Amino acid sequence: MTVQNFKLDLDESSGARGLNDVIIVAAKQHSLLLNLLDSSSLFLSQKLHLPRISRTVAGDQETVVLSSSTTIVDISNPLYMHPSENAGTMFVSVPFDGIGYRSWRRGVLRALSVKNKIGFINGKVKKPDASSTTLGQWERCDDMVTSWILNSLSKELTDSLQYVNDAKELWQELEDRYDQTNGAKLYQLQKEINDLSQGTLDITGYYTKMKNLWEELNTLNVAA
Repeated sequence: MTVQNFKLDLDESSGARGLNDVIIVAAKQHSLLLNLLDSSSLFLSQKLHLPRISRTVAGDQETVVLSSSTTIVDISNPLYMHPSENAGTMFVSVPFDGIGYRSWRRGVLRALSVKNKIGFINGKVKKPDASSTTLGQWERCDDMVTSWILNSLSKELTDSLQYVNDAKELWQELEDRYDQTNGAKLYQLQKEINDLSQGTLDITGYYTKMKNLWEELNTLNVAA
């Protein structure tokens, strides 16, 4: 490494006498600077996830290199997570409470598609091997997707699904429970529409719930 504009602080008390003494002092200060770089780069790489400066010496040759223990993920990769993302995100304005699953499902799938995370619920983004350097990042992304879906459910449903292992298992459980296309489901939806009353809901909430039920009923009729 070439250090430019390196200034030696020599004065009367430095004890530097002659060319040899100057060289010795310069070498000591140069070594001190490199040691400082080593310790500082370690701290920065650990705390700020910056590349670490490392130094190797072979004979009279000295090499300074940049290295990083952080795996760089392409933004088009499903494992990429934007720094602004957080586990408290909610995908829908009204949490799913067991009614209007198809409409809720469509909204969640759309949100996951925008974030490039659908692969975590359909199994296309598989969990890496234990020895893979991307395992930690995969687990963080999967936990984030799981949190997003749970945040979009009512408290009662969330409590009943807290112990799923991953986002795929959570999504499959919801599909098994609510994505039914048989006659019993059609009858259930028709009954819910007939029995629905405004109750304590405001006009907007009542209209939204009624609209979701009709949309789900239409979807089932098309599928049938």
